[in-house]
Amino acid sequence: MRKHNLNSKEDQKKIESAAELREAMKKEAVQKMMQSEGGRMFFWDILYSSGLFANTQMTGNNTTFYNLGSRDLAFRLFEELEKVNFDLTSVMRKENIDD
Repeated sequence: MRKHNLNSKEDQKKIESAAELREAMKKEAVQKMMQSEGGRMFFWDILYSSGLFANTQMTGNNTTFYNLGSRDLAFRLFEELEKVNFDLTSVMRKENIDD
């Protein structure tokens, strides 16, 4: 694997282009999943099982810290979903609130 010279403007542009391409590919993949009912169900199950919608009980033991970490990850995922398509996150909520 070739090492990049971070002082080189050419290498910096390649790295930035690769990062932008990766970000665009992730957004496209999430968008495709959120456009299908099955994809929205998949994301909802992750968010729900991660405790995003639960009240966090602070007991001070390892379980609390595990649950907080899991919930933090769910918050980050939810923020990404909303950035990609806020309207579809609303659809996802409506589809699953009654369950």
